[in-house]
Amino acid sequence: MSNVIPQRAVMTMTGTVAWPPEPRKHERGDFVTFTILVHETWSGGERKQYFRCAAFGPAAEPAADLRQGDLITFRGDARRRKYEKRNDDGEMETVTDTEYHARFSDCVEVKHKASASALSLPDDELPW
Repeated sequence: MSNVIPQRAVMTMTGTVAWPPEPRKHERGDFVTFTILVHETWSGGERKQYFRCAAFGPAAEPAADLRQGDLITFRGDARRRKYEKRNDDGEMETVTDTEYHARFSDCVEVKHKASASALSLPDDELPW
């Protein structure tokens, strides 16, 4: 018997829900996908990053209640995926991206609910 220590790539982030969450159905269970915008600022500048997230099982319920503009803390496993898609020139290309998956109800915590006039992102800020 070996003493293998489980390894995971886990990330915790606090940011704003960029768009309304999308509930999805799958044969192994329902889940919710959403994107978090993390806007970092410092004395020399700023950076905006978008993170694709998915909440499964017990984490899907609180994620389904999220609204665009909510400030949340999210904890999830980093999952890399590779797929083929057609680019703007009509050519097939391989895309590799990272999604963050949550499986437990405490992985999605709302810090501040957005008002009815939630954040709206202009089309030129969309990352994809």
